[in-house]
Amino acid sequence: HRIRDRPDQLFTRENAVYGVPAFGNDQLGYLRQIIPFVETRTLKLYFSTPPLDDPAIRESKPYRALSHVLGHEAPGSLHAVLSDQGLLGALSSGLSLETSDFSLFALTMSLTPKGMREKDHVLDLAFQWIALLRQQPEEKLKAYHNELRQINEMNFRFRENSDPTDFCSAVSELLFLENLDPARVLIASDEAGEYDPIIERAFLDRLRPSNCMISVVSSDLDDSVGEWKTEKWYGAKYSEERIDSEQIAAWENPVSIDPRLRAPGLNEYIPTDFSLRCDDDNEDEHSTEIDAEMHPPKLLHDEPKLRLWHKMDRYWRVPKAFVK
Repeated sequence: HRIRDRPDQLFTRENAVYGVPAFGNDQLGYLRQIIPFVETRTLKLYFSTPPLDDPAIRESKPYRALSHVLGHEAPGSLHAVLSDQGLLGALSSGLSLETSDFSLFALTMSLTPKGMREKDHVLDLAFQWIALLRQQPEEKLKAYHNELRQINEMNFRFRENSDPTDFCSAVSELLFLENLDPARVLIASDEAGEYDPIIERAFLDRLRPSNCMISVVSSDLDDSVGEWKTEKWYGAKYSEERIDSEQIAAWENPVSIDPRLRAPGLNEYIPTDFSLRCDDDNEDEHSTEIDAEMHPPKLLHDEPKLRLWHKMDRYWRVPKAFVK
């Protein structure tokens, strides 16, 4: 299918292949409940977002910083608040689906039995968490972006060899990108451009309840209550209902935000000094590879429940420590 750019839109590639929105009123603003065949309790919020190869987001990659913050586990985060209440097993955020016409950004929560019983409360907190992110000043969003950019650059600089099949598959996809300098192929997937406040806000604005599909997958659901349908292929029971407009408005603009929720601070421990201790002036002992292999580790700490050994690495020469 031919892609028709739309210069009148900020995201020109969105819905440009088929000419119609991927999701309309019949999909967005719905809550769907599914009874699985195995025991599980998952609450997912899907938001309709532009395709990743859209020129507007290809460089700055706004979804990365948003995913990083929404899935944060620091004190005051959604993860921490739900966990403290015994409602959450795991939480993740990020792109769940990518196509040529659109993508889906998801906030996924694995809930405890208590959390599933209180899913309305969990949803309130989730949308308050997103609203709190929208309230952050431009400087804070830019700082999140630059923090993640710094981490990605560090990871690329000291990246170790990966599976060659996965590498070839990833690089072959990058070669389809327009205007990609072949010299940037290796770093393209890790590289993020400068922070773009307009693009970041526009992408963040998509994370609203009116642009959301909520999926509840729980083995605790009772199909004897309410109207249920049977899925054609696997025979799973499911129900769907349009979310009340008043509820959407309440999630869209919360009257107040739970005081336990607060935006995560910046990471103070991102390294900038990558010098190696084996290059220190006093570290000439056992400098050859053979001597280093023959020299045993040193016992630094010895307690009944903890024993800590250390051995200087002079072979791989990367600023990493291995703890086992």
